[in-house]
Amino acid sequence: EMAEFARMRDEYDAAADVFRAIAERSEGRRRTEAGRLAALTYFMARTAETTVNVKRYSLLRRAVMEWRDLAPVMLTATPEWQGALPAYYGVDAITEENILALAAPIVEAECENAERTLPALAYDSRLGYEPSMEYTTDPYRIAWKIDFTKKAYEELCDLLEQKEN
Repeated sequence: EMAEFARMRDEYDAAADVFRAIAERSEGRRRTEAGRLAALTYFMARTAETTVNVKRYSLLRRAVMEWRDLAPVMLTATPEWQGALPAYYGVDAITEENILALAAPIVEAECENAERTLPALAYDSRLGYEPSMEYTTDPYRIAWKIDFTKKAYEELCDLLEQKEN
């Protein structure tokens, strides 16, 4: 699933580049509409990137939860945990010793990804608005998201400091 969302992100980024190029060559209403489509597809790419980052981080967090007996052992007992998953993170094994070093770049990447969303929101404030859930995306909420992401990492650090039960 993470690979699918990464591919989706790349496709949306490519589409944003196409629409940006069209906007640069166009005038008037066509320029405005191509610009909106560029902002929309760029925003969608950032959303797909968030999905990848959250999934990658959540797997690491789940492992810590299992190691601390705060969640039933499911993930760390799977063959994927022993084989394909460490390779996905570029290591031979995921351990308590390396998990923070694996999580930190994900947190940093997500904070940067959130910041990269801001120009698209500045161009079209309608992006990220979902009225049925009263969900909006604006600079204030992007700042909140970055802060929340950093706090999630701090929580992971705290969990690792706890002794096993």
